[in-house]
Amino acid sequence: KEGRGIHLNPEGYKIMASAVPLSIFQTYDTGLKMYRNVECTYEDSYDDSDKLNPFYQVEIDNIRRNKTKTVVRYVKNIGRTQVIFAMYATDEYNTTIEFIGADGERGQFVNGLLAPGMVAKVTMEFDVLNKDSKATVNLHLASREYSQS
Repeated sequence: KEGRGIHLNPEGYKIMASAVPLSIFQTYDTGLKMYRNVECTYEDSYDDSDKLNPFYQVEIDNIRRNKTKTVVRYVKNIGRTQVIFAMYATDEYNTTIEFIGADGERGQFVNGLLAPGMVAKVTMEFDVLNKDSKATVNLHLASREYSQS
């Protein structure tokens, strides 16, 4: 003990700290991942080299000018908490992209609410501005925990 005999010394604090499992302080990620199929067995490649702005890189082949191509991906919550998510695209040089919501509404992003283990279907339409037939798009998946308190 130290001081007035009521506080632990550094060794005492170390002993007390080692007795408490760190897992009780764990904060859970939302754990959202994006997949190529509804069975969630083929995951898209994820690039987190830029920690502030990680993204899924999606390559779309055989896009013809003025002929939209529909691409579907699935977002699954593999975390332990309910989350609100939003997905948007960047680096769409030479490509136009629209997200199509479950209600058929079109926009520059798509969002939703996912419980643990649940899957959302994300539909995108691509078009190119010239004769190129391939596009690479970075899809960003942002989320936060959601509670109904």
